[in-house]
Amino acid sequence: MKLVSTILVSIMILCSLHGQEFYHQSSEVEVEGTFGFPIWDGCGGLSCADFNGDGLDDLTFGTEQGEDIVFLENKGDRFELVDPPFVSNIHETKQVLWADYDGDGDKDLIAATWDSYVYVYENDGNMNFTDVTSAVGLPLTIRNSFGVNVTDFNGDGLVEMYISNYGLNPVFENEMYTYNATTHAFDDISLSSMTDNGQRQSFTSVVFDFDLDGDLDFYIANDRPLFENTLYMNIGNLVFLDVSVPSMTNITIDAMNAGVGDADMDGDMDIYVTNGVSQGAPLSAYLRNNGVSGGGVTFTDIAQTNGTEFDRLGWGGIFVDIDNDRDEDLYVCTSSTDPNALFINDGTGNFTEPLYATNGMHGQDTLTTFSNGYGDFNNDGLIDLVLGHGYVSDDFSVYYNHEKNDNNYIKLHIEGTSSNIDAYGTRIVTWIDGVSTITMKHSTNGFISQHSDYINIGIGNATSVDSLKITWPYFGSKETIYGADILVNGTSHILEGSGVVATYQNPICKPNHSLQVNPIASQNYGASQNLDSHSTILSGADVHFQAESQISLDIDFEVEAGAVFEAEIDECGN
Repeated sequence: MKLVSTILVSIMILCSLHGQEFYHQSSEVEVEGTFGFPIWDGCGGLSCADFNGDGLDDLTFGTEQGEDIVFLENKGDRFELVDPPFVSNIHETKQVLWADYDGDGDKDLIAATWDSYVYVYENDGNMNFTDVTSAVGLPLTIRNSFGVNVTDFNGDGLVEMYISNYGLNPVFENEMYTYNATTHAFDDISLSSMTDNGQRQSFTSVVFDFDLDGDLDFYIANDRPLFENTLYMNIGNLVFLDVSVPSMTNITIDAMNAGVGDADMDGDMDIYVTNGVSQGAPLSAYLRNNGVSGGGVTFTDIAQTNGTEFDRLGWGGIFVDIDNDRDEDLYVCTSSTDPNALFINDGTGNFTEPLYATNGMHGQDTLTTFSNGYGDFNNDGLIDLVLGHGYVSDDFSVYYNHEKNDNNYIKLHIEGTSSNIDAYGTRIVTWIDGVSTITMKHSTNGFISQHSDYINIGIGNATSVDSLKITWPYFGSKETIYGADILVNGTSHILEGSGVVATYQNPICKPNHSLQVNPIASQNYGASQNLDSHSTILSGADVHFQAESQISLDIDFEVEAGAVFEAEIDECGN
């Protein structure tokens, strides 16, 4: 595509700006649908994974009994309901998880249900799905399942699957399965791995290497003060040791969430656990990893001192760098009428909640919320948030991120070869000027939520990275990717053992992209477009419009005072 000259039109006055600019845009991007009302506590899970592999983060939502799972395909400027849905499953769906469990190059679907069992749907490569639950050896028994986690615990390149069961009557223990490539089925290793977790009511688990010994461990959020939370240490050969007591992670609250991140940037991952009650102590727990010392690793609850104590009915809590300043922030949702919390990291691992007094993001983040996830739905390098609601008829919520700063980012599409193809369990250390930040690729992190598989890493005002140190789950193999190969403000495709095999700018130019700016501010748009009186840009908007070949301004096109409109003819990012 030929690059031609740029035209720039700046009109009127730049609007006043402030940080943490999220806009509720569900209707503008056509995200519709509700979870409904649960048989048991909490709504359904959600996924932001790109299920069709087109480079755009899609959306999948669990739903109430009697309703099918909701699949929304990202078309670039909007989402389109997949109708009929890929699968028909009208059970109350908790976890919805996309994972290529058989390593054949396409995403399969795993759905954990409350009133039935855990389903596995195999993708034929053309988005046609077959229920293979029985064929892959999973039991067809109702057991009140909530969470599913997929990773490679023994480093052999094949995945394990861990199921968190809440089981009320009868009480079902948790389950661990390992995929057998010879039989194309999952072998039950719940007892031999010593991970059945006893008769506890489990919501979800999260995988991370808590002791930095090169293999993957995991943590479980167990509901009710009767049941301690559980930390399982990997001791090899698919055997685990319960180290909850010596590690001091055996907290006893109405634990809903198990989210991990390195918000204090000390090289190891901390755990955030929400509490399903709004009184008593602790209200939530921020378990700081104290690192390896003496006999092992211990954790200390610092929620009351680092600003993350959550005084509301807590559910999903996720670490995410919303402003690309290199440190992870924390977004926590509540089923109360109070606003959800966006805790902003000051760079040292201490947090404030600047939006509480104004009812959270966009002044309206007060809906009853259980699950939360993130992706970059418009590929602008800023992380957007999606929320699942329950007990009410509110549609799912999507908040687009319009943070205004000069921070840069890198986006990674990492793919395993010897490791599982999704590369779940991979640890990435990003080095810039002698300072490192760590990121992990999870199949799920938080309360029954799957985030984007494309890893977005903020690099602040840096214009390059020195290197990436990657530890793959395949027997802990390590690889160094040098900064010269990493595209800043674009995507780098990293193939295990081959380094960076492709880089590309993130696409913003889409055919027939409609201009929707009311009441959205600070957005990128792209395509050949005639702008007429229906395309009025309102006060407060800051719009960048990129066209492939032409921008035609109708005589009635209007940009109101307080808005900025930049139009350029340029080659598209895709």
